[in-house]
Amino acid sequence: MRFSLLLASLLLPQLVSAQYNFTSFKPGSYTLSNSPEVHRQVKLKLNSNTELIAEDATGYTTGFTPEQVSSFQIGPRKYVTAGALS
Repeated sequence: MRFSLLLASLLLPQLVSAQYNFTSFKPGSYTLSNSPEVHRQVKLKLNSNTELIAEDATGYTTGFTPEQVSSFQIGPRKYVTAGALS
């Protein structure tokens, strides 16, 4: 019983921080499919594999589907869409 409580108390902070990191915006950029010359520097996060959410400097957010985005970068990782965003 004590071991279970100890294990739960040690793992709980990691679970909470993992959820926080998954849902937080990170610096990135994206290029739209219909305007390849437009390249925006914003904060990005993946809501799921079907939506990319961009937040500008004023805090305004916009969601994009895979069809709307040709490529994007979150942190050091670069992605090219091919039907889904992950």
